[in-house]
Amino acid sequence: MDVQLLLFEEHRKSCPPKFTKKVNGELRMKTIYWAAARGETDLDETDKYTTSLYEILVKDKTHHAVLDRPR
Repeated sequence: MDVQLLLFEEHRKSCPPKFTKKVNGELRMKTIYWAAARGETDLDETDKYTTSLYEILVKDKTHHAVLDRPR
């Protein structure tokens, strides 16, 4: 999942701004709804990824732990 978030962030950079802006709002709302639905459960790793996804949608970037690993 870490790599998928990294790829999502990088792919967004190559999308036309008009398209990104339109889809961004929709994805933000879906992410908020998803988080709200999960609010009734105990937090786990899924919620960490949801937070990172939302951070990418809002700030255009997030920290990727996968890049911290030695190669």
